[in-house]
Amino acid sequence: MALFRENPVVVITGGAGGIGSTIARSLQELGATVVVCDFGQPDPYGFDVRDRLGWEKMMDQVISDHGRVDVLINNAGVMTQGDDTVVGLDDDEWHRVFDINVTAVRIGMSVAIARFGEEGGRIINTASVSGVRHFPGACIYSVSKTAVIALTNQAALDYSHRGIKINAIAPGMMENVMHHGKGSDLRDKVIASSLTGDAVKDDEVALTVEYLLDARNSNVVGATMPVDAGFAYAKGNA
Repeated sequence: MALFRENPVVVITGGAGGIGSTIARSLQELGATVVVCDFGQPDPYGFDVRDRLGWEKMMDQVISDHGRVDVLINNAGVMTQGDDTVVGLDDDEWHRVFDINVTAVRIGMSVAIARFGEEGGRIINTASVSGVRHFPGACIYSVSKTAVIALTNQAALDYSHRGIKINAIAPGMMENVMHHGKGSDLRDKVIASSLTGDAVKDDEVALTVEYLLDARNSNVVGATMPVDAGFAYAKGNA
């Protein structure tokens, strides 16, 4: 396959591990220059995604080093490890998760859009099946991922006329640290409730990102692409 632009410059947050590192590697293999942003990365790439100045410093460095930025993948995200119910969730924890999962996505998009060239660019936001189909004990996580989907739709409405294609991906239950932290019982129930009965592989999510950046894909915009083994539309509760 060929990417929509030759040797595009891609910025990905949360790119040092899990889904993010798989996406970064797959795009590098297709010829993209991938800039990985995550905690532990050297300055200015280890910035706090809630910090607009950190975003601006990072993006300006990318443009200084590579001449442009073509793609932003907002992949950084967290979920609370405590009581994630309306009554039990701590107010500070609500704000922490929402700010990382949603506010940071808005800030990142605004900084990237302001720096895209006349040819536009592409943005992919990592939502979740939890933003489409909720399950017990995931209050702020589900709310935040639903907000990412709405934010993606709104941004696509506002900026598609500039040649900027903005979409989201909605992965299902993955075999990674984040989901394990919420308990293996929940993970097993979600997988069992999916249409295929399988966990979603990182490579499958990366393949969906490749599709959204494919040169032949010119009319997918404002969409949320499920990669969830059919969990969003399966019967039964997790």
